[in-house]
Amino acid sequence: MDDYLRDFLFVLALNRIFINKPEIASDLLTRYKFPGEIFSKSNPSLKEFLSSAPNYPGKIAAFSDWKSCEAELKEIKEKKYRLITFGSDSYPERLMNIDSPPPMLMLKGKELSIESSPCVAIVGSRKATEFSLEMATNMGFTLAKNGVTIISGMAYGIDAAAHWGCLRAGGTTIAVLGTGLDIVYPASHKNLAEEIERNGTLVSEFPLGTKPMSYNFPRRNRIISGLADLVIIVEATKRSGSLITARYALEQGRDIGVVPARAGAVFASGSNNLLRQGAHLIESIDDILNLLSWKKSGQGGGVPVTEPDQNSNDKNEKVLSLDEMVQMSGMPIDLVQSAVTMMVVEGRLKELPGKRYTLSEVR
Repeated sequence: MDDYLRDFLFVLALNRIFINKPEIASDLLTRYKFPGEIFSKSNPSLKEFLSSAPNYPGKIAAFSDWKSCEAELKEIKEKKYRLITFGSDSYPERLMNIDSPPPMLMLKGKELSIESSPCVAIVGSRKATEFSLEMATNMGFTLAKNGVTIISGMAYGIDAAAHWGCLRAGGTTIAVLGTGLDIVYPASHKNLAEEIERNGTLVSEFPLGTKPMSYNFPRRNRIISGLADLVIIVEATKRSGSLITARYALEQGRDIGVVPARAGAVFASGSNNLLRQGAHLIESIDDILNLLSWKKSGQGGGVPVTEPDQNSNDKNEKVLSLDEMVQMSGMPIDLVQSAVTMMVVEGRLKELPGKRYTLSEVR
């Protein structure tokens, strides 16, 4: 194995040892030019450098799972993933100064090129209302048309809607995963993951094979906000994980925008509370572009976030197929189909020829 690959092997090992303390691994990569020095038994400075974490020199010395690291490196090469390490030229500058920067990022898809265009993170409820899903989709679409990169977490609901909106506009979107790069979660988002790989970037800080554990998702949110210039919360309850992203954004000095919901709406109690605390009010695409100081590209003034798209009938009402609703919501097709059937029975949706649906005139 050449020295270049051996350095990556040491970084993979560091990532495993410091999986719960990524900032220490990043500090070590800053302190030592060659990662192999960290594992050298003749390194007298390591214990002193890690004086604030006295247990870790012993963990480094005792690390023996090199076969797993070698297998991981082999898989990275075979699948043509990219590995970028803290402090390298390709590591995002925006992440360099956040708390707990990941010591490495694993990527598939396009290069992680975010310095040349503004980046907006759009996050919110996994069980969002139809209204909020439409807003997230249209924001992703229109911002992408204005040259903005869309960042989210590929979860159900708002995340998926923002990704799909961006992709339909031919834009660039980044999905920050809470699993290993080789695992699609939720599994029903396989098509979405494939589209993002073709037209954007999938990013993970976790070792390959890392399964979707609940405690990994709040942690990855610091990367979502860290990569962004602006974080927009579309819909969040008081216990929503999106508020964790907002907290990280505040700590990182990023702007926070919120799409308002009606007063007293429980499903948006958390996001509405952010507005009371001083978050920026987002009522139109122009509100976002003004925060970014980004010139519009022929979209016109005052474009509302709920602007109808081409999927409309002659009364300018939204018309969607079942497949489009699945893509926008990020929910399994059986759940969407069940909900659509119920809404048709209740008279809230009207079925049109070709298995397309629109809101009924009688609510």
